[in-house]
Amino acid sequence: MARPGSYAIFAHSLATVRNNLAVAFSMSWPWMLVIFLLTGRVFWAIANQGVAPRADGGYFKPLNLIAQIIQAVAMASLSVNWHRFVLLDEVASG
Repeated sequence: MARPGSYAIFAHSLATVRNNLAVAFSMSWPWMLVIFLLTGRVFWAIANQGVAPRADGGYFKPLNLIAQIIQAVAMASLSVNWHRFVLLDEVASG
């Protein structure tokens, strides 16, 4: 059996996403909303400090850390849900 080339694999992955955009959006919009609101809160907190933030994220480090942890959990959850859908035809409920 011939192995598919890297272009064929990449094209197939793009087609999978394109053909299942509704599913991708339905599983990601709750996390997108949480991340959007949390990021807005971080920027609002920095803006109301009255000082420009430093490049190393010097202000509100605990809030930034919480935001990054939640984003990491969201990305892991989305990755698991997407791969379960693509590989096993499972759609998470709830």
